[in-house]
Amino acid sequence: NSFLGLPIHHNNKLVAMVGIANRPQGYDQALADFLSPLLATIGHLVEADRNNTQRKKSERRLTDIVHATQLATWEWSLKSGEVHVNELWAGIIGYTLAELMPLSYEKWAVFVHPDDLSLADQRLNQHLAGALPTYDSTYRMRHKDGQWIWVRDYGRVISWSSDGSPLCMSGMRQNINQQRLSELHLKEHAAHTQAILDNMADGLISYDATGMIQSLNTAAEHIFGYSSAEAKGQDICLLLAKGEQEQSSRQMMGEAASPQGDKKRRFEIEGLRKNSQEFSMEVSVSTLIQQEKPLHVAVLQDISERKRIERMKSEF
Repeated sequence: NSFLGLPIHHNNKLVAMVGIANRPQGYDQALADFLSPLLATIGHLVEADRNNTQRKKSERRLTDIVHATQLATWEWSLKSGEVHVNELWAGIIGYTLAELMPLSYEKWAVFVHPDDLSLADQRLNQHLAGALPTYDSTYRMRHKDGQWIWVRDYGRVISWSSDGSPLCMSGMRQNINQQRLSELHLKEHAAHTQAILDNMADGLISYDATGMIQSLNTAAEHIFGYSSAEAKGQDICLLLAKGEQEQSSRQMMGEAASPQGDKKRRFEIEGLRKNSQEFSMEVSVSTLIQQEKPLHVAVLQDISERKRIERMKSEF
């Protein structure tokens, strides 16, 4: 009919209780003191088991997240040189994990495009030296089928030695090939369009709903004497003859475009060059909708010579 309940502590926290019962001679403080080292050991074991359980839960949760989000992950031991990746990482370049193992920095470098390796190395070394808070690099890797695949790597040092040297890095990889190819296609298309505009014989001006100039093509620069950079942000009246600015400005602005289509208008007005010379020009304006806002695009010709010939003919 005797019982002894003893608390088990770890780091000054109660982590468990142990009970002993029915000892014929009963219990006293001497027995409790004798059991104290054992209780301390049990406390360490209980806490270690809890930490291990929590770690396994965290690892399982992280694994679930990786699979659910299709993340390609990597971990690099700088001490041993070994690189550990998952199947998704290998799959981005067309391989299985077994085909790539064992993986090292040197083996990774073989897959990187020669034109991209130096920049990727530079950013990696900057992060390892503490100059960059994270490693973030976009580069091409050779796919198993021979094509080059654009990827983006993110990572950071996760452990250091006692002297502050980096020991281990971890991160993830993203396949951005389609995104990158789309960007390159848009750049090529924009460059092609700009080349056409720059080689047009007619001047071209774009300006917004407030009359603020957005751009001039090369022909318009020659007609007015302003560079596109000089004219950008200026009011359209900068290019209109002063005596007729109010009326010409109304013609240039015209009606607001409807979502169903553009509004086109053609007219003749007097323009004004940078050297203050006025001249006649024929203008055709289309008003488009871009990002739910009207954008006016004016195509114009300097018709001063044509007007001069017409006047000469009328005089005779």
